[in-house]
Amino acid sequence: MSKIKKITTLLKKVLLIGLRVLVVLGVLGGLIGMGLYWQYIIKEPGDLIQKDVILEIISEESPIYYRGYQPNDPTSQEPIGVLFDGQHRNYVAYEALPKDWIHAIISAEDKHFFHHVGFDFLGIVRAVFQNFSAGRVVAGASTLTQQTAKNLYSRPDRSFRSKIEEAVNALRLE
Repeated sequence: MSKIKKITTLLKKVLLIGLRVLVVLGVLGGLIGMGLYWQYIIKEPGDLIQKDVILEIISEESPIYYRGYQPNDPTSQEPIGVLFDGQHRNYVAYEALPKDWIHAIISAEDKHFFHHVGFDFLGIVRAVFQNFSAGRVVAGASTLTQQTAKNLYSRPDRSFRSKIEEAVNALRLE
């Protein structure tokens, strides 16, 4: 057998072993992911999605700040007022909302609302591609459910970890 044939045969064996390892790791990763999903989204989603907790959150007042200028602290914020001061938000059941209003919001904000699980994977891929192509952030991919999770649970920043927590909360809300 020639040296090139031996190398080719060895390379094929290594590639097949590597492919098998990747398949096994993919299956294991999928099973672990399904187990985590079952445990933390379906079985024990936590208290954050309980109706009474959500009602308490939406009934809170919303302070409004402006970025004040402090000579020693350029990031200081000064309160200028409160939304819903003395008048709180009211929960309105989905069934009580006008259907035309629901469809208008969905068509403007999240056309796949009834077809995703809380986040839109294809929307994320699209936004990543558009942002990468532009070299800056020009598109977002947050669903209405993710926006709700962000607003309910006060996402502290735009970090990757915060976005993951937001996606998990969106799955829980769905």
